Amino acid sequence: MKILSGKREEIVYSFILTKKENMQSIVCSAYSRFLDNPLSFEVQLDIQYSPVVEITRRPTELKLILICNPSGNPANYTLGDWEHWSEFREHIQNLEGTPDGTLTFLKSFNRLHETDGIYKCKASNGIYGTNGHLYQIGTALVYNKVPPIFVIANKPIKFGCYGQKMNLTVLLYNKYGTIQTTISKLSEPLYTETRQAMIKTQDISHDVNVTVSGIKRTFQLTLDKTEDFTDYTKKACNEMGCNELTVKITCANCPEPPTNVSVIPFDRNLAVSWCPGYNGGFPQTFSVEYQAENEEIWKLSGPVIDNREIRMSKILYDITPNTRYYVRICGLNYTDITFNEAPTMQDAVIHGSVDRTIYSEIDFMADPVAPLSSSESECDENDEDDILFMHM
Repeated sequence: MKILSGKREEIVYSFILTKKENMQSIVCSAYSRFLDNPLSFEVQLDIQYSPVVEITRRPTELKLILICNPSGNPANYTLGDWEHWSEFREHIQNLEGTPDGTLTFLKSFNRLHETDGIYKCKASNGIYGTNGHLYQIGTALVYNKVPPIFVIANKPIKFGCYGQKMNLTVLLYNKYGTIQTTISKLSEPLYTETRQAMIKTQDISHDVNVTVSGIKRTFQLTLDKTEDFTDYTKKACNEMGCNELTVKITCANCPEPPTNVSVIPFDRNLAVSWCPGYNGGFPQTFSVEYQAENEEIWKLSGPVIDNREIRMSKILYDITPNTRYYVRICGLNYTDITFNEAPTMQDAVIHGSVDRTIYSEIDFMADPVAPLSSSESECDENDEDDILFMHM
């Protein structure tokens, strides 16, 4: 650009600043035939920008050390708390590091897998980033070399039926190498069909329930002897070692129908009694349901807890004289079954993942007559409601 003699002009140089230009120099020079040497002016660029945050890992024999490394201008940083997240981005905990950005874990071999996950370090130098945030975040995914872990989602007791096959499933967490699994019954190894699948499951990390990627191993067992209902030990190993889990298999069957059902009618109540059947291996309760002949709704009375007495009883109130009633006794042995009332009805609706309901049903006239009893019964195996009709 030429400037005429005796004139004053400004020379403007425009460019977009980037981090690469930081601490570089820009020189402006003027040349004239009247000057022995050109005139020049040098400016060193000091470009300020928010930090880029990286996390480095430094493992030792006894410790795991994470280091937060921010890089920005100016180079004086304020560090926030570390954050620990699961691999599926569920928050686990906040951790306080040292002022220089170091986070240290002592290696407790039994719980080292709980330190797995995503770690976030926050740093600021007072300059807002292009994302509009004052604090910039660096992340690192950490996995430790530990033996396979049986996650908390495994249940210590499984239920099977005598004379049938069952699938015994275990859930494992493993992030290092391949695993080998074995199963034994009373210390004797079993050789059975095994299947494997990759799944998402639940485990506990620092007292927080989180989602983890896991391995499901399924062993097929045949329960055809009484001795098969016992403890089974699963062992899982990788290059770092082994862990074991013992599961107890318990016989789970439907309760047997109540027997020797009898009813004694009074003026406005009924005395119902019965002998409990075998509870199928679970604590059971009974409910007495009754229905007037001219009604469509069953009324529910109970529950009555099985107290292991030879004979049990229940009084039914608000009975209309000279009315024919149907009475049935329901035995339940599944703890997750509950009774709910539909909004416009009074009948009992049984909910549960397994139907272990056995009914004994009789009908009678609510007149003061001799006690009714029954010792014979028949059951239609195809009746999906499992109703056992007692013939009087």
